[in-house]
Amino acid sequence: MSPRNTAGGPLCHNGAMHAVHHLAIQVSSLPQLEAFYRELFELPVLKRWPDGKGGERSLWLGLEGGAFLALEVAPEGAPHPERGEFMGGQVGFHVL
Repeated sequence: MSPRNTAGGPLCHNGAMHAVHHLAIQVSSLPQLEAFYRELFELPVLKRWPDGKGGERSLWLGLEGGAFLALEVAPEGAPHPERGEFMGGQVGFHVL
């Protein structure tokens, strides 16, 4: 049996994807990106994940069809690419 989406339909048909479970983005500032996505797209917070130090390591924002956007705090000291450096400056599936 093929994987199913939340509405019960197939996720893929003839090699084409019809649903997404979630998208995950690493961020350097969780509060700033939460405000951006909540204000711009009016996305509801589904779940907050604590970091064990009194803060948050992640939060999930609801998308249509049962999918969610996971905003994940990037590890401390992780490189932060300058504009145009990521993926050799090539636009791809990482752009939302």
